[in-house]
Amino acid sequence: MLEGQLQERQRISQEMHDDMGSGLTAMLFLSRSIRDPETAAVKIQRTAADLIRKMNEIIWTMNPEQNSLDSLIAYIRVNTAEALENAGLAYQFQIPENVPAINIPQELRRNLYLASKEAVHNIIKHACATEVVIAIIIINSELRIIIQDNGRGFETPATMPFGNGLKNMDRRMKQIGGYLLVVNDEGTVVNLAAPLAL
Repeated sequence: MLEGQLQERQRISQEMHDDMGSGLTAMLFLSRSIRDPETAAVKIQRTAADLIRKMNEIIWTMNPEQNSLDSLIAYIRVNTAEALENAGLAYQFQIPENVPAINIPQELRRNLYLASKEAVHNIIKHACATEVVIAIIIINSELRIIIQDNGRGFETPATMPFGNGLKNMDRRMKQIGGYLLVVNDEGTVVNLAAPLAL
């Protein structure tokens, strides 16, 4: 039964990539051929690019071949780097030289990635930061992702704006037996921690 579920997930991700992906990519290239920035082509281009990005995230999440810890770290690194570069923020990654060759469950991989993505999005949107440091640490069988910015932070934990983004991150971490800790330290430090097995 488990083998059948894995094959079905792989089939769906392959079909999404082949059918939806090619159509969205064609739409993206067509919109780029229209140069007038005041036309709807710009909106089409942005929408197509956003849909392609979201579709690729779904495909990556469903693909059982990506269930390694190394794949998770690489995916977080590539996508957060792109977001920070597009926002004009300086960044650096601190990643272990030797990542253990272990597989991690799909739910763990998905929630850690989406919580990391939300943390970076919050920095871009709210922090008024110029630099971000992302550290990935493996201690015993726990994975910790620490995302620190040099932005304005918040006055006290009581005044921290615990909006939908932070609530979603907290919920995601609890779903995988982990936790979210947000600290004010010359900016904001977001700690995401979870056991490497559910």
